Amino acid sequence: MTVIAVTGNLGSGKTTVARMFTDLGAVLIEADAIVHQLLEKHGGCRRKIKSLFGGEMFEHGRIQTKRLAEMVFDDERALKALEGIIHPLVEKEIKAQLRRIRQRKCRRPVVLEIPLLFEAKMEKLADAVVVVRSSRKLQIERVLRKKQMTSRQAMARLRRQMPQAEKIKRADFIIDNRSSKGTTRAQVRRIFSALVHHT
Repeated sequence: MTVIAVTGNLGSGKTTVARMFTDLGAVLIEADAIVHQLLEKHGGCRRKIKSLFGGEMFEHGRIQTKRLAEMVFDDERALKALEGIIHPLVEKEIKAQLRRIRQRKCRRPVVLEIPLLFEAKMEKLADAVVVVRSSRKLQIERVLRKKQMTSRQAMARLRRQMPQAEKIKRADFIIDNRSSKGTTRAQVRRIFSALVHHT
């Protein structure tokens, strides 16, 4: 079972690339979906967040993720504290999911979509790392189009992430996502073929 990690900075198009791998038959594990589940349901995670950031981060029992994000992205120490709670739990869950997939003797490749793969030191979970690259202009445009955050918020998050050039240096494969979807899909097919059909 080949495990492929897909990563890249905010707005690079890593989710689109991960979906393209699933179109070719890969099983997808999304770190962001795991984070969402932890914030919704994991008692230990929720208690630690309440202890660190206060009850005002909760409303009707739900963590106010936008409020929490605004707080931590303006405070590096708070961000590191939050990541210290979440990253180990995400890694534990990814390992558990991979273990279950192996137990089913699944022969399909697995794609891990992990935005902070290098920052969280999770690259060891994969057989190969694919970094999706884009231009700063396109990254901001994509984020604004999805209405996820303002331009200022997007820039603040990008500054907190490892520079794209550094991620590219650490990659096994690079997908240039500055052109058409067809061009990106062709790159995905080549990488998929190299990893899955020749391993």
